[in-house]
Amino acid sequence: MDNFFVAQIPVIVFIIFMIIRMVIAFKRNFVNELWGLLALILSAFIVLLISFGFRAHFTEDSLIAWSGVVLVILMLVLYKLLEVLFTSFKFMAKLSDVSKADRVVGPLIAILETVVLIWGVYSIMLVMNRGAVYDIMMSSAKHNIVMKFLYEYNYIYILGEPLKDSIVKGFNAIIKVIDPSKN
Repeated sequence: MDNFFVAQIPVIVFIIFMIIRMVIAFKRNFVNELWGLLALILSAFIVLLISFGFRAHFTEDSLIAWSGVVLVILMLVLYKLLEVLFTSFKFMAKLSDVSKADRVVGPLIAILETVVLIWGVYSIMLVMNRGAVYDIMMSSAKHNIVMKFLYEYNYIYILGEPLKDSIVKGFNAIIKVIDPSKN
């Protein structure tokens, strides 16, 4: 898939996401936005590690492609759950100096959240490397300089990739316990 216009779909989706996040961040306090950013980083990293294990055992192309989509959805669900958990720590938001920076820093953190979301999606797509979503994301990195930059400097993947072998070994051990015939 090398269609320039199709390659712009992820860019448009992420820009819309970023604008919505910036508007929400403008209304919320920036401490909650920081917790949301932390939640997204953790969820992207956790799902990346899960995807290493999945990819080591799935060989059928359609199963790999669908599991990539499911993992992206899992990342978003985990993000929202962690965000709710983290933002329940309201003690920080009550500080007077913190509230002065809300309208300035909140939207900047929303931009960082969008970057981390893109890194998370690219990380999963890099591991699963199959399917239409993968093709569109890679085409987007080829045709858009910003997406290319985010693809090449994906710190979620850069930090998670060294753990790949350990995760696969752990996943193999779990599979052996669940199904002893898979030795």
